[in-house]
Amino acid sequence: MHEGDHHRSVTEAALITLAVTASGAQALGIMSAFWGLVAGLVAYAILRPRPR
Repeated sequence: MHEGDHHRSVTEAALITLAVTASGAQALGIMSAFWGLVAGLVAYAILRPRPR
């Protein structure tokens, strides 16, 4: 994969998703897969480039 294929925010959000999911974190009886998706979406929303 070429570095220019994805914006850096996509890669960072994916790594955060992986880290949270692999951690096995569980809250409110909800498994880490859900929290990984939530963390990845929040990270992407914060890190994505904004249109000018």
